[in-house]
Amino acid sequence: MLPDLDVVPAIMFRDMQRYHNNFSHSFLFAIPVAFLLAGIFNRIYRVNFWLWFIICLLSYDLHVFMDALTAERGVMMFWPLTEARFASPVKLFYGLQWGLGWFSIWHLWTIFTEALFGSIVILAMNYFDKRRVQSGKATSSEK
Repeated sequence: MLPDLDVVPAIMFRDMQRYHNNFSHSFLFAIPVAFLLAGIFNRIYRVNFWLWFIICLLSYDLHVFMDALTAERGVMMFWPLTEARFASPVKLFYGLQWGLGWFSIWHLWTIFTEALFGSIVILAMNYFDKRRVQSGKATSSEK
């Protein structure tokens, strides 16, 4: 959710267009953010810096990619190289339509589609993890 911290100034200054889905939604902006977070995790928890750098980078970039699949105006994926907005022609998510206000019934559709996507990802991960464990057991029992 880190890329969406840009809604704080957008709400404060009442200008979503100017602040939301801009430079914070860039694959390149994700690199220093991932370095910072991996450094913090490494310092506090003594974990593998590079593993957490990759996890943070992929998580951040997945958010940017998912926002490009949202029915909005697109994201500045390659800022600062270009300020062009990129949006997929295939829209998987409805997104929060800020112009509808805080309590629009349409926000429930956003929650549903994103929860469905998350559920599919979790189910797929569980499925492949079980297959990996079963194939590991089969390999060890063959020895």
